[in-house]
Amino acid sequence: MLWPIVAVGCGRLHFDPQQTTGDATRASDGGGDGQRAMPAVVGIYTKSSENSSKIVVSNVAFAANHLLIVGVAVDSTTSHVVSIEDDGTPSNVYVSANARVLNSTGDTEIWYVANSVAGAANVTLSLDFDNFGVAWIVELSGTDPIAPLDTTQIGSGPAGATISAPEVMTTTANEVVFSVVNSATGSVTGLVAGSPFSGLTPGAGDASAYVIASTPDTYVATWNASGGGDECGSTAAFFAALQ
Repeated sequence: MLWPIVAVGCGRLHFDPQQTTGDATRASDGGGDGQRAMPAVVGIYTKSSENSSKIVVSNVAFAANHLLIVGVAVDSTTSHVVSIEDDGTPSNVYVSANARVLNSTGDTEIWYVANSVAGAANVTLSLDFDNFGVAWIVELSGTDPIAPLDTTQIGSGPAGATISAPEVMTTTANEVVFSVVNSATGSVTGLVAGSPFSGLTPGAGDASAYVIASTPDTYVATWNASGGGDECGSTAAFFAALQ
């Protein structure tokens, strides 16, 4: 099974976080030299695949000039995403956010398209081995079309009564924070009460969620969980467009 986040309260998951940053020049834009747009979710797509080297997300309807965020959980520590492409003409260019992390039985990672091209109907994620995998795609308008990635965090550790994705600290207004978690032996039972995040359809005990963070702060998605084991998670924050 697969998942992403950082825990709160008793029985929390303690990650050993590792952080990377995206475009440093964009990160400095939020100091007051421009207003940020308010991103909006315009499409959400989910697909699970069993014992295959392909995860095919069908019936997508991407518009132009949008951010596409792809969260992936794979039930293997050796199989990972080699490439992502779609059947648009041309295909969108999918880029790894370099946020892959492992637990004892699986991994999570995040990819994205900065500025989408319309026309695709199917997205194919290619793995290097046959395996079980889950893909979540969130399409958003109002994001930075040039260098949207602000920062990423990855982490892994033992699970408890809750599972949290790695936390991130946003640097500008209206950033999109996206998390994915993989559970080795357990499963999530929904986001904790009062969470600002919106959860996506879980798959095989793995989960994903997002929030549009109106103010710069620290954000973390946390789920109720069962089953114990160890978990891993990936989180990425993306800039809103400058107005």
